[in-house]
Amino acid sequence: MFSLGIKLLPYPFLFEYFSLVVLLALLFASTFFVRTLQPARKYTGVILLLAPAGYFYWIIHLHTINVPYIDDWDLLESIYGLTRDVGLLEKTKFLFSQINQHRFAYERIIMWLILVITGSENIKIQIVIGNAFLIGILYLFYKTLRREGISWYYMIPACFILFNLVYYENANWGIAALQNTSLLFFALLAAYAIGSTDNKSWNLALFSAIIATFTSGSGLLTWLICAPILLLQKKYKRLAIWCGTALCVFLFYFLFDYHFISSDAGSPLTHPIYNLGFLLAFWGNALFLDKPHPVISGNYYDIAACVALGFSVGIVFCIWLYRIFRYPGHWKTYSFIVGAFMFVMGTGAMLVLSRPIAFSVTYGGELLSRRYMIFGIITLLTAYTALVIVTKTLRKLQITLGICALVFGVGLNFTSYFMSLSQVRRQYETLALDGLYWKNYGMMMSFGNLFEEKLFWNHPTRMTTLISNLDKSGIYLFPSASIPVLSPLAGGSVVEREKFTGKFEFTAVPKHNQWLHRPVRFIDMTYTVAPGSGFIPVYIQLKSATHLFVFPACPVPNSLAGFLSHRAYYGDKYQYSFFASKFLPGSYEVWIVGKDGSNANSPWKSQYSGQKIQL
Repeated sequence: MFSLGIKLLPYPFLFEYFSLVVLLALLFASTFFVRTLQPARKYTGVILLLAPAGYFYWIIHLHTINVPYIDDWDLLESIYGLTRDVGLLEKTKFLFSQINQHRFAYERIIMWLILVITGSENIKIQIVIGNAFLIGILYLFYKTLRREGISWYYMIPACFILFNLVYYENANWGIAALQNTSLLFFALLAAYAIGSTDNKSWNLALFSAIIATFTSGSGLLTWLICAPILLLQKKYKRLAIWCGTALCVFLFYFLFDYHFISSDAGSPLTHPIYNLGFLLAFWGNALFLDKPHPVISGNYYDIAACVALGFSVGIVFCIWLYRIFRYPGHWKTYSFIVGAFMFVMGTGAMLVLSRPIAFSVTYGGELLSRRYMIFGIITLLTAYTALVIVTKTLRKLQITLGICALVFGVGLNFTSYFMSLSQVRRQYETLALDGLYWKNYGMMMSFGNLFEEKLFWNHPTRMTTLISNLDKSGIYLFPSASIPVLSPLAGGSVVEREKFTGKFEFTAVPKHNQWLHRPVRFIDMTYTVAPGSGFIPVYIQLKSATHLFVFPACPVPNSLAGFLSHRAYYGDKYQYSFFASKFLPGSYEVWIVGKDGSNANSPWKSQYSGQKIQL
């Protein structure tokens, strides 16, 4: 039995988490000024180090579900192909099959191992594995600081910078977590290992570069960033082996069953200033706020902040290059930092080359997808680590840098959770309804802008055949769902009507849909809980004589003032919005379905709002 919505944690303890962080930070700082508190410094520091990671993994665990999302289905299709009784060549083609410009062999191997070990594919395990590499990335930065004899205390700001929801789309999406986070780890591991002289590190660098290549298309950069490091180290024999291996990998990548995809994107040199701004915004995208960024609608000052941060990162990179040539010899540290800089900055350059823009970047924030924010976070972390190392002989300046970084990291951490927790919940609740919508309407709740729109470019049979094959083979089955409904139209148990106690409001206005390229009626529904009723809405259901559409009732976060005064993230309002084009036209009664209190075992109740919506 799979109970939707009500199982999701209604109270994320955000106020308690940040109250604890602030108190610990103040106590940690006090240990440097109050002698009697010094024994608590180590323990306080360790808790501060672990707190952001612990809260991050807890939130992601609560808000992820074993339901594929968009590109996950492409990989599931190839996993089905790998399990078929075909020859070695065909299996190899499935393993390295192309999705856009990428060859996701690494992701497919992980998914195949999950299938072998657990008996079926599990998206949530993919997400766990992908996010686990964040610990590996943090460890590489820690080892780099320790190589320079710098205290582990400087890793505390790094934890708050790294473990946040700025990149939530990357953190709770199966393919994105496996792709981007793993890619960054293996590319950084190659840069870290290439600076050592022993054979073990050399073999590790080669292995990591190969894995990075077949994790994402930008993994090819790994070969390019390590080659100049070997050249500067004057390791000419290893450079020759590296280039020869790279040549073999590149030839296989682009010649084995590869289809070059033509693009109508223009040259970035057509609008060099705009695209330079786009590049800088990518480097500094850690400051990209989680709010709508239409193509053209005013200025977005968060993107201006991204550009400024990206420019600052570029300056730090130049300082680090100067340090390499001014003080040669520390290659174990130099190779990692310069390699990390070149990889994440080079990834931004590849994005600009493939998707150049023809307008001011402050109008085009939608080009900075949430799943790319992880690259901006790693860029910022690399710049911070470089500055800590550069200032290690300037003790007071280094301490000031550490304090400023901690304040900035905690602020970034809080802002990301405050702005994006509700988005992560909405994603969970929407995915949880995909099985219901596929069963009854042959479409996904989480995908599409038109009724019965399907993945794979609306191919008439591909999606249907894939889900049938996955189900028959046992590779993946939609979770069985018991959803309380108002009539047998959508299946499930019928819920009796109760007295309406809350307040329901909705708006229906034309809004530009960037995928349909035209204005579409946009419906925004809000339900406010009546004071003292104890009723918690879980679904908003639209019912006509022939159809029933179920929507999650997503809680609306309090304002910052309300968050501080009520010490709670969510308020008493519940909301869901959608484009009317996704559902059948008609007149629909609005029903609210939920429970009394948060007890999952309490009976379901339904309330008729007394209103109708015209789709």
